[in-house]
Amino acid sequence: MIYVSEDAVEKVSEELNKKKYDLKALFKEIKKENPRIAEYIQVQAQKSKNSLEIIGTGIVVYLLLKKQIEIDEEFGTNTELEDFLRALSPEDLLNLEDM
Repeated sequence: MIYVSEDAVEKVSEELNKKKYDLKALFKEIKKENPRIAEYIQVQAQKSKNSLEIIGTGIVVYLLLKKQIEIDEEFGTNTELEDFLRALSPEDLLNLEDM
């Protein structure tokens, strides 16, 4: 099971507040950091009737996982989460939809 600590949730919440929930700016940052994830979020949003919700959710999930990795690197590791993110690709996520 992959977990995200309360500390990660708080830090992401602070970051979202600091950036005034500017989804465009946050998405651009993700696109620079991890273009494959940005592409996946964009493809899923295009398939949905609620594209803004999909983009927002994708951004928050990405930020939570990223923040948790930073916390784990500072205070110890969560190898399961690291392995998951290392292996993550849009194709893998699309395959999960078939389950």
